[in-house]
Amino acid sequence: YSNQNDGKELLYLLNLIPINRKIRTFLDWTVFGPEYTRNMSRLFEVRNDIVHCVSLDEVKYNPKNLISLSSVNGFKKFKTDLNCAWETLLKIYVVEQEKINWDALLEELKL
Repeated sequence: YSNQNDGKELLYLLNLIPINRKIRTFLDWTVFGPEYTRNMSRLFEVRNDIVHCVSLDEVKYNPKNLISLSSVNGFKKFKTDLNCAWETLLKIYVVEQEKINWDALLEELKL
């Protein structure tokens, strides 16, 4: 980037893209697998439901057996899945970072 404003503009533009579209893009680029993509999409769907609900009783989780998020089991399942997804995301991040040739990138940016 030529200056810090370019970076800020890029972050602004990225924030305009819906999260499910970002998740799908990572699947298209084969950064995420299909199962992980489904799990992430489901977690963000629950997040959206929470934001727009009046009561947690309205929010259901787990597509196989719909469980109220307000129940102990429902929240436990959501928490476990969210922790697992976060750990997986961190592992993916480390793998992707290791693929970067930092010396070549530095040379490219010196244009």
